[in-house]
Amino acid sequence: MESIDLTLHYPSLKGGRLTPFILTSLYDGDDPFWIRPAVVVLPGGAHAFCSNREREPVAAKFLAKGYQVFILDYMTSTQGAHYPEQFLEAGCAVDFIKEHASDDHVNREEIFVIGFSAGGHLAANLACCYGDLSSFGLEIDASFTALGLGYPVINHHLGYDETHRNLLGEDFEEKADDLDLDSLVKEGHVPTYIMATSNDNYVPSQNALAYAKALSDHHVFYFFAYVSQRGTWLRHRRLRRCPLPKLYQESLQRFFLDR
Repeated sequence: MESIDLTLHYPSLKGGRLTPFILTSLYDGDDPFWIRPAVVVLPGGAHAFCSNREREPVAAKFLAKGYQVFILDYMTSTQGAHYPEQFLEAGCAVDFIKEHASDDHVNREEIFVIGFSAGGHLAANLACCYGDLSSFGLEIDASFTALGLGYPVINHHLGYDETHRNLLGEDFEEKADDLDLDSLVKEGHVPTYIMATSNDNYVPSQNALAYAKALSDHHVFYFFAYVSQRGTWLRHRRLRRCPLPKLYQESLQRFFLDR
């Protein structure tokens, strides 16, 4: 399907394109009363670009399991966009899916958001702060059911601060601490699935660990899939394969639908 220009529906945005991968029927004889869950995919790319390997390869995994899938290509620093533009686009993407749920055969009560690397930072930012969207003049419903994080960037003090630098631009020195998301977790945060591997030389796993601790400290239900040194996930990243090998894919999908 053609991508959706979010600026046509939310004029205050500078950009943001939502690409849907949706089906009305997956199997012959499918239950006509079943309304599909949906997942919003936020690719990584250090807020300099949106990674292709975290787009369609991820969407295909979920589409095959009966999800409607929406990939958000949010604006990046390369396009001259800085915070809060990406945060606003993510919130509007969730709201758009809810507003068009009946047309797209989506269950409004089963909308999930998954982000990888910098997209994980954006997804977690939305989970922590969707209630703040009104302060930016957006009266929308960006709440969702559960969160998935793949090797997320969380805290710029824990390595890979390039994401925060690209996201904030000239405001990095002044505002970087404000977007260290482990400090923004509070009770009521959605259930969260976190994936990480200890020998990730892109985004240090301390980021995922810090977020897991923050969730635990605030009594938030979470599942942490953490593989030490000889795990297979890093191999998938280096070979540019889909970052959802079977080990994580199946448990993540069960986690979402058990909420």
